Amino acid sequence: MLLPRTTWLERERAHRERADALTAEHRARASRRETHPVWDFLFTYY
Repeated sequence: MLLPRTTWLERERAHRERADALTAEHRARASRRETHPVWDFLFTYY
């Protein structure tokens, strides 16, 4: 199935927004060099 370019771009944008929202806290903590035992493990392991 081929998607029209506009559909593909919209889905890509939505995916980027979801990924950004889900990882924002981890990235902010990492930029401050703060650690979290559970989240750091999950981001490293998976």
